[in-house]
Amino acid sequence: MVEHYHRSADLAESSNKRDEFIADSTTAQEKKLSTDLSLFLSDPNITKSLADGSLDLISYSSIIESELSQLEADCISIYQDHSSSISALHSEIEACDVVLSSLQEMLLGFQADLGGLSNDIRTLQDQSHALETQLRNRKLTEKG
Repeated sequence: MVEHYHRSADLAESSNKRDEFIADSTTAQEKKLSTDLSLFLSDPNITKSLADGSLDLISYSSIIESELSQLEADCISIYQDHSSSISALHSEIEACDVVLSSLQEMLLGFQADLGGLSNDIRTLQDQSHALETQLRNRKLTEKG
């Protein structure tokens, strides 16, 4: 019985979360639509055409579609014109990646070597301090 209650509560919570998500999504869509309409109506030519009824949305959409098609064709043409330089740039980037990889490996090796040297220096310093202490004690013993 308790398990059934937990399942029902979980389903209700899941349903509430889904409803909140849909509400948030709808609110976001409404805001975007409102922004788009404001942008559309901020154009004085469009506002004037809407006011006097001379705006033909079908012709307007076909003009926009043809402009987009032309821009798409222009972009493709520009890409094709520069494709060889893009390909060369890609090859150069790959070559740089190889060089940087080998440089990274070399630097990691140097780092490991420096770590070893650092340990050796620490060991020599400890030995030096120990010898210094022994020498001081020996001098004190000889004087005393």
